[in-house]
Amino acid sequence: GSFTATNDGTNGTVTAASIDENLGGTVSSQLATLGGSYTVNPCGRGTLTIASRSYVFYVVSASGSVLLETTPGVIARGLLVQPQGGPFVNGSLSGSFALSLAGTNAAGAAGKRQDIVGQLKSGGTGTVTGGSLDINSFGVTQVGSAITGTYLPVPAGTLRGTALLSPTRNLVLYLVSPTQFLVLGTDTTGTAIGSLYKQ
Repeated sequence: GSFTATNDGTNGTVTAASIDENLGGTVSSQLATLGGSYTVNPCGRGTLTIASRSYVFYVVSASGSVLLETTPGVIARGLLVQPQGGPFVNGSLSGSFALSLAGTNAAGAAGKRQDIVGQLKSGGTGTVTGGSLDINSFGVTQVGSAITGTYLPVPAGTLRGTALLSPTRNLVLYLVSPTQFLVLGTDTTGTAIGSLYKQ
């Protein structure tokens, strides 16, 4: 997800937050409408709330932190990174990118480990013009599957975009910089999370 953070010297406020989730094949999205708050103590430990979700984070640098979700019943961890070069527009995804995803090959408890690597190419006009994927689905491999597709910044003016690759694979992309995007698979047939890196 993404959010805007502001601080008046006393209180930290979160606005325009988006959260995308794939919980074992159950997909939900709340876009640029969520709010919350945050605090940071002198040793660099912070707390963050966005809507009904809660997190703890530790500052690593002025532009990044490690993050742990503390919402009851949820296990999640990751990074907070300050994006560079937003918002996401069609031209943000231009050139050749390496893709790395890890997740499961089916929804719910039936899901087994699946890893995906590949490459996609775009001319920066909303179209994935080519590329290929290599998939290891719990030991069953697919090598060099050709892909094409489309992508779109949604909502406009934010860091978020969506992509539809063919053969069918739905993704949400969050711009970190012109050379990196965080990626979440939004197919109901399994889970996937990873990154796109400009080559």
